[in-house]
Amino acid sequence: MSDSLQVVLALWGAILATALGIIELLKHFRDKPRILVSADLSFRAATKEADAKGTLIETDHGLNEVLLALTAANHGKQPIQITACLVEEANGNLQQVIPPGLPALLEPNTQVRVEIQKEWLDNVNVVRLGVLDALGRVHSIDSSHVAHLVQRSNALPSNKCEYRNRETGDGVKAFQAKDKSILTKRPMG
Repeated sequence: MSDSLQVVLALWGAILATALGIIELLKHFRDKPRILVSADLSFRAATKEADAKGTLIETDHGLNEVLLALTAANHGKQPIQITACLVEEANGNLQQVIPPGLPALLEPNTQVRVEIQKEWLDNVNVVRLGVLDALGRVHSIDSSHVAHLVQRSNALPSNKCEYRNRETGDGVKAFQAKDKSILTKRPMG
C-alpha cells in the first residue's frame, strides 16, 4: 500500500473517530437527567382530632395544616432516583429529610411531590433547599426563593419551641420531627 493511501486512510480514521467522539459527548450532556425543583407552603383543611404532621393554624376558613411542599421534576432523558429533601443551614448543618414517597425513581418527564414540616425552615439561617439524588448531587431552588419561603414560614405559628436543659440551663430550639431525617455536617474548607 502506498504511503499516500495510508495517510489518507489514517486521516479518515482520525476524523471519523473524532466526529463519533464529539457526537457521543453531546449525547451524554443532552441526555443526562435535568432535575428542576420547586417549593411552596401548602395549606389544607384539618381537624383537631386528626394526627397532623404539619403546623395547625386557625384561619377565616377554619383549621388548616401548613406543610412545605417540594416538587422535583425530571426534564432530562435519563431516569434518576431522588432519595431525600435537603435543608442546608449557614452553620454547615445538612438536614436530609426522608418523607413518605422518597426515595422515588423519576423517569424522564415525570415528577414527585412530597411534603415536609415547615419547622425545618423556622428560626434557622437556611442557605439551600432542594432534593438529593442517588448519586449524591443536590438539586436546589433559587436562593432568593428560599429566603422568601423562610420569611413566609417564620411569619406563621410554629411547632418549634425552646427547651432548656435542667442541669446546664442551655437552650435549644426543637420540634418533633414526623419524618425520618439524617443530620450531617458540610465539610468546611
